[in-house]
Amino acid sequence: MLPLILALFLSWLPLSPQNVDGQSTSESSFGNRIAISFDSVSDQYDKQELLANASEMGIDIIHFTNSDQLTGILIDDFYLIYQHPANYTAAHELRQQSGEIISDIRNSLRSLMDQYPNKILSTGLFRYPNETNPQFPVIANQIAENIREYSGLPLYYQSAVSGRTDLIENFDFAIQTFTPGDTNPTASALFFEPGKNLPESKQALEKLFKQTLELNESLLIIPADWFRTQIVDDNDYTIIFSEYLGGNLLPFPIPQSPEATPSINWNVVFLFLILGSILIHMRFQPVYTQALPRYFFNHSFFLTDVIEHRIRNIFPGLIILLQHSVITGIILYLTADALFNERGLNALAHHFPAVFWTSSPFLSLFMSGFLASLFMQMISVLWLHLPNKKLQFFNQTLNLYAWPLHINFLVATILIVFHNQSPSQTLIFLLLSTYLIVWFMSFNLAAFDAAKFLERYSLLYILFTIGLHTLLFIFLIWFAAYSPVISEPLQMALSFSS
Repeated sequence: MLPLILALFLSWLPLSPQNVDGQSTSESSFGNRIAISFDSVSDQYDKQELLANASEMGIDIIHFTNSDQLTGILIDDFYLIYQHPANYTAAHELRQQSGEIISDIRNSLRSLMDQYPNKILSTGLFRYPNETNPQFPVIANQIAENIREYSGLPLYYQSAVSGRTDLIENFDFAIQTFTPGDTNPTASALFFEPGKNLPESKQALEKLFKQTLELNESLLIIPADWFRTQIVDDNDYTIIFSEYLGGNLLPFPIPQSPEATPSINWNVVFLFLILGSILIHMRFQPVYTQALPRYFFNHSFFLTDVIEHRIRNIFPGLIILLQHSVITGIILYLTADALFNERGLNALAHHFPAVFWTSSPFLSLFMSGFLASLFMQMISVLWLHLPNKKLQFFNQTLNLYAWPLHINFLVATILIVFHNQSPSQTLIFLLLSTYLIVWFMSFNLAAFDAAKFLERYSLLYILFTIGLHTLLFIFLIWFAAYSPVISEPLQMALSFSS
């Protein structure tokens, strides 16, 4: 553990307890302190009452992100830690917007320092930045140097990466975010994020109390809304907090975990959805059972059926495209669940709001994958159909394009089966790559088969379909890999989740 706070705050924090004669005790110990974060509380009356309760326990620090959070309340007995509301900052954003970021922070600090003179102890420049990106420390260091020269305040950033002990130059300390289930904290300054399970959250907080009391100095930031609902109204916890601030640890009365309500096993649901849709398709569309093996094991015979328009029914092709769109949503759902934790998903939602358009990130990914797949498949079928005058019926093109997508039904089934076994990133990326290659090749194979319908201009048709489609696919892969707008948020989310 590095003593990240003591040397920084002692010059700013005249909070040493006083003896009966009014003289300060030793200034050499910051002690173990608690701050309440007003980032999630808006009701003015609740804040003032909350501050009174916190003060009785010995809490004397407020963490906030906006001056409006302090409007209308008295904070004479409290000191302030300001966190600039810059969440999930990527390195390319810092590089492009460093001037605007510096100006915004300086304007905020100017107003706060005028409004609350000698009250602000430290300033946080970033919350959950992409600190693992090699470019981030260089740019963040330049911003921090500018802000330090302007304000003279100690500077920090709030980290979402567990286990990091190195510190970016020109920052005095980092606040580590700690959630139930995280490993042992490696910082002296911690932001506690309680989970939905109350007993687990209180056990995690008790663990933090025990470990921080082993340090000479520490800072523990707790969300005010959780503090109000779980601590203030419980006399046992009021005493525990007061004793902690005095250097003593009392055992937590952990509530009994409620019986877990049966939850939906989505893997089973997804398997039934895939297999059930295939069985229903076979039951009500007899041509399905004839055409499926014919496509893969007697392809020339299948192609003759399509050319001579023996397969007249359009519904099998439409159903396959609908099934494949559902499978795309399932694959995105399971991939996100396997690769990303809540912080990682929040980072992705911050950078890709158009994808995460509902309150549930998994539902958003499923629906976005379903709709995007449906749209792209329709574009693909039109792309194949319109330039080829020999394809007189739309269901001919649909049948050429849709049937090879069945391979992705198998890919999705494998992912579902392995999902409960905590698959490695390598396996997940391998299955994702296979899924994309199958989808990519289904278009190219359909274009190659459709070119056989043409008596002339078949080469031109192949260039317009297979050639252009391949170039577009390569460009999109290159853009996703090398454009920081796409690649860096993904890298950030993976680093938060590792």
